[in-house]
Amino acid sequence: MKPESVIILPLVLIGAAVMLTADSLSLKAGVIAIIIIILTMFFFFRRTIWLWWYTKVQVPQLDPMLRKALLHQSAYFRGLSVELKQRFEQRLFIYLLSIDFEKRELKTLAEEVKGLVAAQAVMVTFGFDDDSYLMTEFSTWAFYPTPFLTPDIQEFHTGEVYQERYGSCMMLAADSVVKSFGEPNKYYNIALHELANVLRLSKNITGYDKYRTNDVLERLSIVRGATYDKLLKNTGKPRLDFFAQCTEHLFYNPVKFKELLPDLYQFMQNKLQQNPLNTENPLQ
Repeated sequence: MKPESVIILPLVLIGAAVMLTADSLSLKAGVIAIIIIILTMFFFFRRTIWLWWYTKVQVPQLDPMLRKALLHQSAYFRGLSVELKQRFEQRLFIYLLSIDFEKRELKTLAEEVKGLVAAQAVMVTFGFDDDSYLMTEFSTWAFYPTPFLTPDIQEFHTGEVYQERYGSCMMLAADSVVKSFGEPNKYYNIALHELANVLRLSKNITGYDKYRTNDVLERLSIVRGATYDKLLKNTGKPRLDFFAQCTEHLFYNPVKFKELLPDLYQFMQNKLQQNPLNTENPLQ
């Protein structure tokens, strides 16, 4: 049962009963006003209600097709223990409820694509506890069909995050996202990259710039199997945020990352609050 059913259905029944039985117009008006206030509050606090409901009251059931896609596409998810798979699915369900998916110049956006992008958000925040993993400031994810232009980047690019006082948003090119899921060795995971930017801004993560040296960039190119310039060409971005780049590379090949950059790996492990090398339980 959904929380909407528990809250809204009784209100509708009460309202109908009052309208049919009450003789006083003031009573009818008062009941209707109260119902409207409750429904308005539910709308504005729905994400908090959903989080509490599906964490404390009811274990959500992920769509079977999405779970099948996860098992096929995500080595991270496949490696988790049974218990942590359940936690992952629970958080993914809540993320999908919490995000406003916007289609910009795009007619349709497949549910599988929404789910797999949201799964990247769950993965990158999996080390955070139940009260802090949702990056609610960035609850709008906008999808373009292909690389796009914005006021900040006047070249066609595949992803961007902007943060403003009255509205923060992540923007992605849907075709690039799909390619990166299908051929991760060939295409950069722009969704994970931008979600790492969202995490950095949401949690005010700092201290990574000291690691950004030419030697480190060279080692990162070995981890990813692609030079920095090739990644710029692949994404269309003028520069790659270093923390986001490290996050993408870390999940792409944690073994090689730790082998070549042990200090940076430890830094990333601390900031992400997880160790992807412990595949069954990265939270240890």
